Amino acid sequence: MNEANKSMLLVIIILTAFLIIAGALVLHREEPDTLGERLDNAADELGDGLEDASEELQDRSTLEKIGDSIEDAGEDLQDAAE
Repeated sequence: MNEANKSMLLVIIILTAFLIIAGALVLHREEPDTLGERLDNAADELGDGLEDASEELQDRSTLEKIGDSIEDAGEDLQDAAE
């Protein structure tokens, strides 16, 4: 994979992460998750590791969730670059 392809992949991943975050903001307007929703989200995240699953159990604000999404996107970028 040459440098141009790597750069294009990086741009696509960043744009995709941005669209996901923007969509999450629109769809999730500070409505607190119920315990059942947090448990369901945690179960979905178990495949990504216990840390990600435990984050879903915490009662976090939308901004905290966005920060975690950005962090996860950065980790995905690092994995793709390797």
